Amino acid sequence: LGCGSRGSSPAAGAESPLSPVLRSKGVLLMDANPDVAYYWSHAGKSIQFSVFGPWPPEIPQEEGGFGPPKTELVFIGAGCNELAIRDLLDSCLVTDEELRLLDRLRGRSQ
Repeated sequence: LGCGSRGSSPAAGAESPLSPVLRSKGVLLMDANPDVAYYWSHAGKSIQFSVFGPWPPEIPQEEGGFGPPKTELVFIGAGCNELAIRDLLDSCLVTDEELRLLDRLRGRSQ
């Protein structure tokens, strides 16, 4: 996994910070469809992304809702470098400027 030019990503042939991760799971907010929550599930060499459902921000997490749209992932493994994983995932994020452009293109500009 390597995302854009922003942030650091492993050099060709270098081991990914995700190599020691045995299991990961969580809910994703994706810029391609910010009105939908996606589920990320990974174990070993198997990974699955699926639609979890629409974000219902009016329903608090304590009451079974997703709460406000966000990405919330858990990584489980031995010898994981949390900072390297965060840096890799942060390099995949859209910038505020890109998000404003996306909103304008979708007719949601403020």
